[in-house]
Amino acid sequence: MTNEDAIITCDWAMKFLPRKYREGQVDWFAKRGINWHISVTLLKEGSNVSSLTHVHIFESPVSQDASITSQILVDVARDILQHKPGLKKINFFSDNAGCYKSSSTILMLHNELGNNIASYNFCEAQNGKGPCDRRASHIKSIIRRNINQGNDVTSALHMKQAVDKEQKPELKVKVASSVLVVDAKSSKCSIPLISKLYNFQYSSIGLRMRKAYAVGEGKMMKWGTIGCPSQVVEKKTVSEWAQTQTRAFETETESAQDDHEVHVEETSKRQTVFDCPVENCTKQFSNQRAVDDHILLGDCSFDGSERLNVTERAKYIYASKIMQMYPSNKDKLPSVPSNDFNTNHNTYLPMGWALKETKARVTFNAQQKEFMVDKFNIGKVTGNKVDPYVAAEEMRMSGKFKRSEYLSGQQISSYFSRLFQQDKKTSSDDCVAALCEENKENVTTTIKHILS
Repeated sequence: MTNEDAIITCDWAMKFLPRKYREGQVDWFAKRGINWHISVTLLKEGSNVSSLTHVHIFESPVSQDASITSQILVDVARDILQHKPGLKKINFFSDNAGCYKSSSTILMLHNELGNNIASYNFCEAQNGKGPCDRRASHIKSIIRRNINQGNDVTSALHMKQAVDKEQKPELKVKVASSVLVVDAKSSKCSIPLISKLYNFQYSSIGLRMRKAYAVGEGKMMKWGTIGCPSQVVEKKTVSEWAQTQTRAFETETESAQDDHEVHVEETSKRQTVFDCPVENCTKQFSNQRAVDDHILLGDCSFDGSERLNVTERAKYIYASKIMQMYPSNKDKLPSVPSNDFNTNHNTYLPMGWALKETKARVTFNAQQKEFMVDKFNIGKVTGNKVDPYVAAEEMRMSGKFKRSEYLSGQQISSYFSRLFQQDKKTSSDDCVAALCEENKENVTTTIKHILS
């Protein structure tokens, strides 16, 4: 990450339920949640990394679709570019929700931001939205404190007033509303197999797509072949955000170096764990005297070429256990660092080894289908349904099938479900039979009427 880059993590927060300082039981029920969107931007200036949060609150319920979401992202990017003129590359990061991972959203960002947008990356499920979740928790705490002071927060403007009252330099809040565009021209845009892609690189020629970041060359699609998105909804600003500044959370400035001695004294007073000063030694002690004795004895403990934390150590141990279970001569994971510092781990897995693979579709043969239909018919005739897992065990013990033809209980259960759905559907023969019966009744009725 350089001074010309910005990383924007975005997410729709859970709807905020309006609250009053004193509310009765009637006010508690049938509440309508307030939609709000959070975008956390990371910026870098030299050795300093700062964060800036943009919050969009909607005064009326909106559909969290690609049209309104893309306009929010464009609004955040333009404010960041105005806030930091030297910025050249904007990188978006979000989850795989449909409003983000949409052909319309990806193309709208290119049309509105042009060369300022560099990439859009999507995270795995239940991962990657930490900055937005933490910032949402902070904002909820601010609103809760405002309510405890005797105020009511029942609208989007009240939420903005509560947050602005704290004068947090890293929070920018805007109140907006959505307006439906009546005369919008419908157009189609489509990116094939977008659900399987996680990395999108923007360029002046087209869009380069990959399943994972920097794995392989990817697929290049020119802008003209993708299409043009249609803007069905427009975002209107009700209350602009106040002028704020970014909050630096990691600084290494000259003033910090001047105060280094004071900081060391305060840290030593609060410090309860003392580390060995020898490089790569992992031992820790409760007091300085124990550290001195340890250095005199020279019994340092080295766990590899570098000091590893608990998470890294667990990953190495897990990798070694996997290799013991599934040994391979071609592809080897790096082993756990040993005491030999001269060991050179030059064995790596091939590029793309962790990409998701589509499972091949399994087609049942005639013998397997006959076996499962017989078991299913037993339940239809007797009323006692055969357990799929018991049927799978009987298939193994019957001796009629090869080892490669064994089916699992889940596969048999799925096939039973399909057979049940087929029985529910009315066949054409049933319709013909019903029609014949109706004709017979009509003829019988006519004859009786004539004879009477």
